Parts: sequence; structure tokens; C-alpha cells
Amino acid sequence: MWPLFHLRRHHHTRQRVDVLAVSCAQRLDNPGYLAAALNRQAWGCYDRGDHTAAADLFTQAQQTATDQHEQAAALAGRGTTALALHRVADAIADLTQALALYRQLGNPRRIALTLIGLAQAHTTNQAARVAIDLLSQAVDLLTDLDAPDPVNLARARTHLGRALITNGAYEVAAAELGAALAMTQKAGLTRGQAQAHHGLGELALARHRPAGALAHLQRAQALFAELGDTEAADVRTMLAALPAGTTDRAQPE
Repeated sequence: MWPLFHLRRHHHTRQRVDVLAVSCAQRLDNPGYLAAALNRQAWGCYDRGDHTAAADLFTQAQQTATDQHEQAAALAGRGTTALALHRVADAIADLTQALALYRQLGNPRRIALTLIGLAQAHTTNQAARVAIDLLSQAVDLLTDLDAPDPVNLARARTHLGRALITNGAYEVAAAELGAALAMTQKAGLTRGQAQAHHGLGELALARHRPAGALAHLQRAQALFAELGDTEAADVRTMLAALPAGTTDRAQPE
């Protein structure tokens, strides 16, 4: 049920299932199951915006795990959560350790996902070139997977586009964000569409095109709000900062 819970943001149902899974693993006295259940519960907290609880659960999972896969998963989750808590150095340390473990395990999909998280940390740290390199690697890995992963490929391209904006590469950023939006629309991925529109709104602002930014950001806000997603607040902040007089009848570029 995890993909449904995550993509459609069924937070409360997911929380009940996560608590039940942890309880079952504890009663079975199975450390492997418990680490996996704690990781899932942690991601549920993360998606609801409870980052402190998520960090605690990821730490419990990492300490409980008896195999490298769940240890890596816990470290990657804790690193992502540290970034949300504005602890960039901790985020880079945990994600770098998780990446090393996934490389040892030879898991290209997980390597790519961890590269995305590590790139976000470096973007926050004003290291756009490093982030662009990591995201380019992630896109290549996800493109070459035997089993397609359109959700995360689109996510990687969205993050790549946003990193390219910070580096001033607007044309390439537009291509990446446009491709991500087309992919998510084709697959019917509401959250992915919202993230792509968010990025396209940022691009329009960087190009000093407030009307285009308004159209994309309004669409992103509507989609995030439909899902009850915490990212809607970030988009509202951007909309509130648009120049006075920006038309509310703008169309996306």
C-alpha cells in the first residue's frame, strides 16, 4: 500500500498501518522486519511534516537493522530529514554514508534516489555544480533501469531543472522541467505535476516573468492542496511575494 499512501498522501490511514506494522514486527521479535517497519513509519511522519519524529524513527531503524539494505535506507531517510530540519552537514554525512552502502549492494535505483537527496543538500549548501553532477548521474541511472521508474525519473529531472536555474542555465532547466511535467501528466502523477509546475514557476521568476510564474505556481498550489501536501505552504509563500499588479489570468509558458 505504500505507493498509494505516498503518492496520494493518505496520511492518516498510512499512520494506522505503519503503527500496526511496527507492532507486528515487535511481537514477532524480528529485527529485520522491525527496521523496515520503522523506516516506513518514519517516512509517513516525514510526509506529514513531523520531521523531528521522523528523525527519531530513522535513528531507531538504523540501530535496529541487521542488514546493510535497511541500514542504508535508515541513513538515507535520516539524511533527508536532517535537510528538512536545516542540518545540512548532518544531511550530507548521512546521505554520503547511505550512498556508499548502496554502491556496495549494487542497487542502481537506490543509488539514484540517494543521489537526489544528496544533491538537494548540496543545492541548499549553495553548491549548484555539485548538485547538477549528482542529479545528472541519478537521471542516467533511472533512465537505464530494467524496470522503469517514471515517478522518480520525473522527480530527478525536476530537481535537476531547479538546480540548473540556480546555475543560470535557464534553457536547459526549461527542457528538464518541461520533460518532467510531460512525464507526470502522461502517467497521471498529481504530486509530480505539482513539483514540475513549482520548478517552472521558479524558472519564470528567475527570468523575470511574473505572469508566467503566477500561472505555474497557482497550478502547483492547487495540486498540492488537492493532496493535502505540506509543499503547498512553500508555493503560497512564493505567490505572496510576486510583484504587485501581476495578472491573475496568466497562462503557463
